[in-house]
Amino acid sequence: MFGRLFGKKPQASESNSGARMLSMPLFAGTQAPNGDAIIKAAKAIAPHLDVSGEADAKDGSVSINVPSLGAMVMAVHTPQRIPTAEVDEAAQYTMWYQGNPVPVPYASHMLLIGIAPDPRSAAVAASIAAAACMKQPQAVAWYVGDAFSVYPPKLVVEMTTDFVEKDGFPTPLWVKPVVSQGASGFDASTTGLSCFGHNELEVIGSKQPMGELAMTLLDLASYIIESGAEFKHGQTCGGSAEEKWKIEVGPSKLGKDGKVARIRMP
Repeated sequence: MFGRLFGKKPQASESNSGARMLSMPLFAGTQAPNGDAIIKAAKAIAPHLDVSGEADAKDGSVSINVPSLGAMVMAVHTPQRIPTAEVDEAAQYTMWYQGNPVPVPYASHMLLIGIAPDPRSAAVAASIAAAACMKQPQAVAWYVGDAFSVYPPKLVVEMTTDFVEKDGFPTPLWVKPVVSQGASGFDASTTGLSCFGHNELEVIGSKQPMGELAMTLLDLASYIIESGAEFKHGQTCGGSAEEKWKIEVGPSKLGKDGKVARIRMP
């Protein structure tokens, strides 16, 4: 799923083993984090989900089960940096990481894979495991390649805990809105929504303020992931019964791969 690291990115899902959501917790040292401590932290983050797990100190691997979601997480430690510059590049373009050091000061990482019948459940379980990793002493950041984003530990823990307590989904950790000045207003798009089996969202020439536009895209992405709704060509969407925006499905005008759901947002 890491487009730059592992080649072309497939759509999440629909394999015989269900959906797989990949990400990478990053650590300051080369020694594997304590697996039992990660499992303990995961249980504390989601006490109502009956989390369990096993750790292998020999190879630094951890498995976490979340039976209420039909999900499990596999995490394996690698005592080296990711062999590309994509983490540092992503950190420069992640709003949530602003103010933290770049290059990202990590020496090792874990390959963390959430597995479940559907992408949402896999991502929730992966978020719980990642937040548990971020509570460990040498945690530096969490890299979500599908959103091309890097998040600091405190944010991951607080956001995951808050959403999981409410049985919600931490959309801002898995979908990134990108807004830039265009020829006739702000252009915007999402990165990460395609891994939940949906078209990325796109807006061209909106007059909405940059921050409001980004939050609107996050709200729409959250609605799509939570409800499973499909934005089809010719439909409308909006924040209220009076506010409706037309949807066009077709090639991206911002250079994204595949089709997008372009929202004609004034």
